[in-house]
Amino acid sequence: MATTKGHPVLTFLRKFCEISARMLELIIVLSTVLGKHSDLIVASALLVIPPVLSVLQECRAPGVAVEPTRQHVSLPERGENAGIAHLVQNLAGA
Repeated sequence: MATTKGHPVLTFLRKFCEISARMLELIIVLSTVLGKHSDLIVASALLVIPPVLSVLQECRAPGVAVEPTRQHVSLPERGENAGIAHLVQNLAGA
């Protein structure tokens, strides 16, 4: 299972296509129309800060958590339920 990483800018822009970002964008538009500048500032911060932090973390740690986990997990590849059967056998034998 190979993980592919895109360009950081594209990753950042993809964060704005989620439903929560769309709702915050709507709040920003409504706050602008209604003249609620404090709501506009809070909604803008909530829209921008989490994606920035997320992309920074993803860029700083490319695959740090995935590879060590893959090395520790070794289940037999006998079928769809092989991992569960292996776990049950180990628990029954213990």
